[in-house]
Amino acid sequence: MTTEAKNSIFQFLKFGVVGILNTLVDLGVFNLLIFLFGLVHGPLFAVFKTISFVVAVVNSYFMNKHLVFNTQGAGKSTEFSLFLIVSIVGLLLNVLVSYAVFATGKMLAPEVSFYLFANLGALLGSGIVMLWNFLGYKFFVFKK
Repeated sequence: MTTEAKNSIFQFLKFGVVGILNTLVDLGVFNLLIFLFGLVHGPLFAVFKTISFVVAVVNSYFMNKHLVFNTQGAGKSTEFSLFLIVSIVGLLLNVLVSYAVFATGKMLAPEVSFYLFANLGALLGSGIVMLWNFLGYKFFVFKK
C-alpha cells in the first residue's frame, strides 16, 4: 500500500471521528434549545433544528480544515462557501436517499414497521453522504 493511500485512510478515519463529534454538537445544541425553551413542536422545531445544524456545520468546517485536511493557512476567500455547497448537496442527498428507502420499503413491505424503514433509510443516507462529503472536502474544498 502506498504512503498516499495510507494517509487517505487515516484522513478518512479522522473525518469519521470529526463527523461523530459534529453529530454530538448538532444534537447537543438542539436538545439544549429544547431544554431552555421547553418546546419542540410547531415552528420552533424547525428553528431549533436550523440553529443546531448551522452551529454543527460551522464547527465541522473548522475541525475539518485544521484537524482532518490540515489546511492551517488563511485559506481561500471562497473556502467556506465551497464547504457549504458540498454540505448542502450532502444534506439533499441524505434526505433523498433516506426518503427513497423509506418509501420503497413501505411500498414493498407495508406490514413492516415504518420505524425500521425510516432508520434504514437514515443510516444508508448518512453512509452515502459521509463518502460524498469526504471526497468533496478533500478534492474540492481543502485541496492542496
